[in-house]
Amino acid sequence: MELLKINDDPERWEYPLGFDYESEQERFLQFATAFFAALNISPMIETGACIQDASFHSQLIFPVGLVRYHSLRFSNFGSFITINDDEGVPDEILSTILELADRFEYTYIPYQYLDADYTGSNLGVTGIDSWWIRYFDYV
Repeated sequence: MELLKINDDPERWEYPLGFDYESEQERFLQFATAFFAALNISPMIETGACIQDASFHSQLIFPVGLVRYHSLRFSNFGSFITINDDEGVPDEILSTILELADRFEYTYIPYQYLDADYTGSNLGVTGIDSWWIRYFDYV
């Protein structure tokens, strides 16, 4: 929780001062390529113009089983990444994501912390009621 509070910006809700969108896109695409190579899972990639007015810049949407999908989102703050709901994600996939997070210098935040009430100081555009919205959603 302390890491979430430290990276909170009371004025900027979409991205912090100095955020380098192009280099973050490049790092994300390298992560996506490594994700596919390690797991032989072809995720749907959403980035660029697909994501606007958000506190995250990209996501990988990947299948778990025959009918369930999860999204791995990449925040504009703190080099954070998370899965929209990490329960039910097989250990092999989660451990690979954690390994890739280390390799590409991301910090994985378990969803349970993001589901907590937002206690920061940024009011956002329409209000921010959870840490998930603060760092990984449309704001």
